[in-house]
Amino acid sequence: MKKFILLLCSLILVIGAVGTASAVPWTWEDSWDPTDVLLNKDSKFYHYQHNITDTGFSPLSDFVTDFTLRVFLKDDATDGYESAYISAPLTGGIYDFRFRSNTFGATLAGLIEINALGILDVTLSRLWGDFYFDRSYFTATGFETSPATAPVPEPATLLLLGTGLLGVIVATRKKLKK
Repeated sequence: MKKFILLLCSLILVIGAVGTASAVPWTWEDSWDPTDVLLNKDSKFYHYQHNITDTGFSPLSDFVTDFTLRVFLKDDATDGYESAYISAPLTGGIYDFRFRSNTFGATLAGLIEINALGILDVTLSRLWGDFYFDRSYFTATGFETSPATAPVPEPATLLLLGTGLLGVIVATRKKLKK
């Protein structure tokens, strides 16, 4: 009887270890596509937010490890040098129409804001010339730990079924011996 109880306790520990859910690698994307936003001498700034909670991100539960912000500006077809400054929390840089430098990477402050709120604040600032803000894409990668999307622990289910069948076999053998 002691061996059976020891076996049963061991199986319960194995079921508990096999049945635990883990984090799943995930990618969240968001885009911002305004209509006719002109930045010129009268309107020098434009502020918007990328919100990945709309695509399933759970702040303080899921975890973003890296992100990329891509901003596209459109020339208004006038001659002259044009440039803008793209800023997000401690990230950003100059968007130069001559070089198309439009991809900006993750920073610690941006990662903190994304993981805490699921939102990245972005501000476009006109440095020189006039141009249109066309669109912006945000891609975040990390781990989703939400219980609703955790994988089903199939090995634990099979182990539980096997334990039940083993118990039925042992009980049947004991009855047949008596």
